[in-house]
Parts: sequence; C-alpha cells; structure tokens
Amino acid sequence: MTDEESKPSSSADSSNNNGSLFCAVGGEDANITDADIQLQLHSFLRSLGSKKDVLILPPDYTRFHSQAGKITRFVHEYYTNNANDDASTTKMTILPALGTHAPMTQPQIRSMFGDVLADTEPSPFVVHDWRKDVVTIGHAPAAMNCPPS
Repeated sequence: MTDEESKPSSSADSSNNNGSLFCAVGGEDANITDADIQLQLHSFLRSLGSKKDVLILPPDYTRFHSQAGKITRFVHEYYTNNANDDASTTKMTILPALGTHAPMTQPQIRSMFGDVLADTEPSPFVVHDWRKDVVTIGHAPAAMNCPPS
C-alpha cells in the first residue's frame, strides 16, 4: 500500500456557511490522526468567521471514547490561539449533554476535556440540572398522538 492509499479519504462541505458541517473522513483502513481532525475542524470554523459566543454540546463522560472531549479541546484551542480571530472576546460555554445522568465530576472533566479546560476560570462548563432546569412550554394535543402501528 502506498502512502497515498493509506491516507484517510475526506469529504467536507461547509461552503453554505450556515453553521452546518457534513464531514466524511476515513475508510476501512484509515487511521485518522489528531492533525486530520484539526484540519477538518479548523477549516469549518474558519468558514464561520469570527464568533463572540460559542456553545459546545458534547456528550458526557458516559461517551468518553467518542473523542468529543478531544474535539471540544480543538475548538477551544482554535478560538483561543487563532491570531486571525478575535480570540480575546470569544466566550466559550460547554454544556455536557447529561440527559438523565449525574453531572460530571471535576476528575471526569479533567480526564475527558484536559487540564486547560478543567482549570479555566471562570469555568466554561455549565451543568444542566434536568430535574430543576426543565420548563414546560406547552403540551401536544392528544390529536397529534399517532396510534401504535
């Protein structure tokens, strides 16, 4: 196998600039490196332009192996280290999608998202307390319920 054949194939479309990204990188024998992930992610983030507020909704620690922690770190690094962006005014908020799981502990945050994010003050992490933070905004009428098939 040549070097070219062992590289991951890539298909990314962020040209519509509406905040959506479709990215297909990989293949049966591909080894996707951190540099490959950063290249795709940074290309997409550049297409969005400067941002004052960034909200990231990664899964919680129960999905540790999803690489969401690493990707979140890469987004944070992009907005804090990119000289072409107005990094000093970008506010990062990270809301782990807990569902009905317990909030992440500080050791879990450190393990999943790394020391820099874990030590950032004020903390960019927001805990969603699903038992108290949910507000009812309405009810679906019974007529909308579909009978089981």
